[in-house]
Amino acid sequence: MKRLFAALVVLSVLVYLPTGTTSSSMDTLHMNPLSTHNFWIGPLSSKIYQFHCEAGDTLDGAFTVTLDGDQYRGDQQKYDHWVGWGGGVDFYILDQIEYSSWSEEENFTAAFVMSDVTTLSWSFDISRSGEWYVVYDNDSSVYGKQVEGSINHNDIGLVNSFLLLTIVGSTLVLVTMAVYARRFFAHPK
Repeated sequence: MKRLFAALVVLSVLVYLPTGTTSSSMDTLHMNPLSTHNFWIGPLSSKIYQFHCEAGDTLDGAFTVTLDGDQYRGDQQKYDHWVGWGGGVDFYILDQIEYSSWSEEENFTAAFVMSDVTTLSWSFDISRSGEWYVVYDNDSSVYGKQVEGSINHNDIGLVNSFLLLTIVGSTLVLVTMAVYARRFFAHPK
């Protein structure tokens, strides 16, 4: 009797732990930045971040382009004046096909595009599974720029897998408890 009671207590704790963890994990899974960045993007260049996403996932983030003549080795005042006219970067979110076109300098259609931006807070829902690319493009400027920001990936597939494993595990524990309870009540000593 004491063994059965101890087993039921242990199984109850095991059932409680996964469900207790689920709510806090769901809150933090999508909030952890996959990429916090602070980089110098050179003249006529780009910076690319690649993500594997499932349909229904979300990418979101924010960034700021710093326009600071102190980071330019030439005439700082001329730099500040020049960058003030078109000091931003072009920002794209591309799927695999469009990224290939963009990287080969062919015509492409970005799923999300903002041109010549210096500050942006953005969010994008992934329409289909596959590789997705976040691109900071400074290809049209002869001046380098400092970019600071972050990208978050809300991975619906990971959350759903975690929930499924929790439900299956809890169900197995409950079935095991029912089998032991049935044996105990069917053959009391």
